[in-house]
Amino acid sequence: MKKRIGVMEYFIIITSVLFIFGCFASSYKTAKTQEPGQIAFSAGYMRLENLEDSDAEGIDLLDLNMRYGIARGFDFGLANTFDITPGEGANLSTFWGDFKVQLSNRDNEIGKPTFSLGLIKGYVYDSETHITSLPLILSIPVSEQLTPTLQYRIAFLSGDFIPTNFEDPRHEVTLGLEYSLIKPSPDNWTPKLGFAIGTFNSLTGGDGDQGLLFNFGITMESPVSY
Repeated sequence: MKKRIGVMEYFIIITSVLFIFGCFASSYKTAKTQEPGQIAFSAGYMRLENLEDSDAEGIDLLDLNMRYGIARGFDFGLANTFDITPGEGANLSTFWGDFKVQLSNRDNEIGKPTFSLGLIKGYVYDSETHITSLPLILSIPVSEQLTPTLQYRIAFLSGDFIPTNFEDPRHEVTLGLEYSLIKPSPDNWTPKLGFAIGTFNSLTGGDGDQGLLFNFGITMESPVSY
């Protein structure tokens, strides 16, 4: 039986859409995958800063994405990152698709490590660049509502859909927290807030300028029986 959405839940969904006013994907929140048939909608803001050039302008990104559970421990996501940097900054607006596999703690028990692997494909519209990224994600739920996450992501940029050059990749390391605003229940929509901070070696990989990223957003996760 499907759970009817209440007035407050509609309000939270609308608020998450209004929140949209993120070459980097923020679709991974934790290592946990969506349950089969479960869907999640997210919106987020990301700021990229150059740590080695104080005169360089930062980059502002907005991210809108969804995830869907295909099977136990396996889900996929679609996302679009909008570059809203003022002026004539780098145009990093990107479309993303990805898959994620949860390899441990599929019962999502509190205090047990959850480890996932993923595959992300991105396409940067302005430069017609393809991105192939492999994330390794480790989460440890410390309570029903709070989950810290450590993520490492290696990314290869190429003019072709399938990368042929695996030298000078981009490396990203992020540490984040996800917090459920209400106690999660398989019968209700659950709003979640996420925050992450991390570093990357350069926008394009190799020995470029070291960068800092800051990311926060909101997620609405459907009932399991949705």
